[in-house]
Amino acid sequence: MTAAVVEGTGDLATALRALLAGVDGADGGALPSLLSSGHILIPSGDINAVVDRVRAVPSSATVIVLDGAATPAFDAHLLLAAIEPLAIEAAPQRRISAVHAAPNADPADVAAATAFLLRAISVTGQIIRIDPRVTDPGLHG
Repeated sequence: MTAAVVEGTGDLATALRALLAGVDGADGGALPSLLSSGHILIPSGDINAVVDRVRAVPSSATVIVLDGAATPAFDAHLLLAAIEPLAIEAAPQRRISAVHAAPNADPADVAAATAFLLRAISVTGQIIRIDPRVTDPGLHG
């Protein structure tokens, strides 16, 4: 059984690879056995090429991770709008979902949301937005 593949570069790709290797410990290090046949795509470049790549990936679950700091806003909106139709097109053999990481979002939070979508076998077409963590204790009360 092979672990999920992370396709992309940058801090988010590094954090996701660490999670899959059990380094992050966010899920007790048990993720590699749970995430077989998953594919994590951190897109860059032409949106049409990204959509074509999502369609070509043979895995049972694909999670597109949009880096809000690196993806132009217009491109991000176009790709997020394509998630639901791509999921419908791929169903029921494949699941396609997305994580939209806002600028300065914690990579560990992005990795946890990605792992959730890969494991959630009844979830497809969903988009989870990860915002930066709130650090001001006055905002909690």
